Amino acid sequence: MSKIYIRAPYKKEYKIKIEHIRNVANHIYAKLEEDAAFYGNNKVSGDIFSVDDMPCHFLKNTNNEYIEISDSSKSNIEIKINWQERLKNMQGNLGLAIFRAYIEKTSSYAVQNYRVKGKELYVDIGAKDIAFVTLKNLEELSNYLITANLDVENRDGTIFIDSIGEIEYSGPALKRTGEIGLILVNDIEKTLNGLRIHLLAGTNALKTFRENIALLNNIKSYLNVSSREEIFPAIKKLK
Repeated sequence: MSKIYIRAPYKKEYKIKIEHIRNVANHIYAKLEEDAAFYGNNKVSGDIFSVDDMPCHFLKNTNNEYIEISDSSKSNIEIKINWQERLKNMQGNLGLAIFRAYIEKTSSYAVQNYRVKGKELYVDIGAKDIAFVTLKNLEELSNYLITANLDVENRDGTIFIDSIGEIEYSGPALKRTGEIGLILVNDIEKTLNGLRIHLLAGTNALKTFRENIALLNNIKSYLNVSSREEIFPAIKKLK
């Protein structure tokens, strides 16, 4: 089945032809000729979308092959994508893919798993510990590639970026790395098998960055200092 979200990830509304109709327990379900929406998998969450302006419901046990519709006489349906959620997912998915690629290229750590779901963005690695300088290096390398604004080729299962190569990837993808904006290492926690590195990307990363700047300015104002370098000495004087 053709996947429109691979070749046209920025499109928000689609009119898709119906290939087959099923009637199950007085509910009408349609099999579509093309996939406009990405339905997600165990690593990457799918699109949020409507079908003829109604929430989407799938026929159970058909692997999301049949979508419920309201009228069996229709020859096509309208799919509308929640664009803001797709954009956040694409920014997070691509940012995490680049970060994963640099883990494998520049370190001895093995990527065990990863997850892209809204603000939940993480990669699991097989390591008991990781140096702060290594994390910062991974973050800087990833952001360098982002600002290079390189082309991204979605090969449906992988993406290809010049200078870094092919990376495992699912779902719609941004056309250029610069559209991510930036990524930030947000947190790190221990798991049963290693470490989980939490990231922020795109609009989520920018929001956190702005909040941190505002917090820093408030601290400076409270301590009555004019620069970041004066903050720590001023805090020490409070003891």
